[in-house]
Amino acid sequence: MFYRRRYSSTCLQYRVGCAPDCSTPGPHCPPYSPDYAAIARAYGADGYEVDTLEEFREAAALARESRRPAVIDCHIAREENVWPMVAPGKGNDQMIYEGVPV
Repeated sequence: MFYRRRYSSTCLQYRVGCAPDCSTPGPHCPPYSPDYAAIARAYGADGYEVDTLEEFREAAALARESRRPAVIDCHIAREENVWPMVAPGKGNDQMIYEGVPV
């Protein structure tokens, strides 16, 4: 999914008609990201949207305190490394923990 910045399996902007060799979204791509927090609320759960670590901490505390089902939609930059990561073809027991204190 991440080979040479080809996000074909993860791109939420992909549409029929996109160039098959597209390796990154550009100004020609339609903006799109589902509102997962709104979807959660529509199903009766609590939904939070966060952009920063501090917002995440606040949303996580609220979610724990509510003792209800919750979705925390974390907006993360496309190129941000999110650890741990599982490399293609590897199992969950072979996670990469680079930069993460374990």
